Amino acid sequence: MWNEQRYLDSCERCSKEDTRREARVAMMEANKNALQSMYTVDDNLMTVFVFESGIATIYSFTEEPKVINL
Repeated sequence: MWNEQRYLDSCERCSKEDTRREARVAMMEANKNALQSMYTVDDNLMTVFVFESGIATIYSFTEEPKVINL
């Protein structure tokens, strides 16, 4: 069963907001086509989060799963 509070608590422990302008500039440059029509770096509408810890598992139909520890 979905537990929203549990999910939010676990997300807060693994990531944090990066409020630096440099982070917003980097995000905008890396995703220009998707973001430039909706946001500007200084409009205070775009938020960048940094993952501090976590585990990502990438699944494939042709290879074994790849686990990445952040």
